[in-house]
Amino acid sequence: MLERDVHGLRSFFEEASGGPVNITLTTNSRHMVSVRRAASGASVRLHRIFLLAPSEVIEEVSGLLRGKRGRTPLLSAFIGGMEHEIRAHAPPAREVSSGIHYDLREIFDSVNGEYFANTVSAAISWGARRRRQRVRRRTLGSYNRLTGSISINQLLDNPSVPAYYLRFIVYHEMLHAHLGAERKSTRRVWHSKAFREKERMFRDYALVTEWEKTCGV
Repeated sequence: MLERDVHGLRSFFEEASGGPVNITLTTNSRHMVSVRRAASGASVRLHRIFLLAPSEVIEEVSGLLRGKRGRTPLLSAFIGGMEHEIRAHAPPAREVSSGIHYDLREIFDSVNGEYFANTVSAAISWGARRRRQRVRRRTLGSYNRLTGSISINQLLDNPSVPAYYLRFIVYHEMLHAHLGAERKSTRRVWHSKAFREKERMFRDYALVTEWEKTCGV
């Protein structure tokens, strides 16, 4: 695989977009590509793996510079095929587990022993506090398979949130680490039927669903 350089990428993008382009290479394992367009030019942040990308993938990225919307199948497939390289460049996950009311490491270790026979290995941290007072459940936690880390929304570090509910959110993200994703054609399915069945095995699942209906975060 032929490795490109930043100057070559910049020339390609500038020719495609018809204006100046500033490129920043990163090792960010959450955001592979981000584009900002302005009257004076465009700024592109790219993971270093794109120095190894074939021309057709770079062409899809240049489409983003031109404001193209829609699916980018070649880009998605390239990123999926470069997971080993992404992990190799990812900085070690920093763990900040102590909150004001709850300690995530204590919860993680307890859940790990009860449900996973201590087989799940992941860093776990409180995420950045959001300005919104209410968030959807799917934003309460996340698992990054590339860094092997779990992030939990700081809104849950609150005495009004039952301990069993926070344990369930941690359990949910640990399930992602434990089960991974199912492959269906070219898609990854994270919340598969098997995942949902395991999710309902949480000891306080009925309490969790009832609290979400009546209270929520």
